[in-house]
Amino acid sequence: GPNGLGVGEFQYRYFAGKPVFWDEEQRFVKAMGNRRISFKFKAPWWKPWAIWKEITNGIKKLKDKGVEGNLVGDGMIQGGVLVVGPGSQGITFAHFEENCPDVGMPADEIVAGVARFEF
Repeated sequence: GPNGLGVGEFQYRYFAGKPVFWDEEQRFVKAMGNRRISFKFKAPWWKPWAIWKEITNGIKKLKDKGVEGNLVGDGMIQGGVLVVGPGSQGITFAHFEENCPDVGMPADEIVAGVARFEF
């Protein structure tokens, strides 16, 4: 959200209080292609009730997984995960957020990216 709103909540809820950095200039968003969520519904446009059902089912899937939001900021930006090694090692793993609540974070691949760090 604007001015880092929600970063502390995100840090403690999802990262057990470990460091989370607020990228005020959104350099990482730009590096990941400045992608935005696109609305591609399975239901045809002339069936708004079916589209609404898709939206509410998607929200329910996220809530069932324990993913919540505060509706602050630009919720249309797609993010992801960049695992950046110390020093000049660069990115050891990149995951780009999908437009589907059924796709989760690849935890094993993230851990493998961290395991590639050289100290």
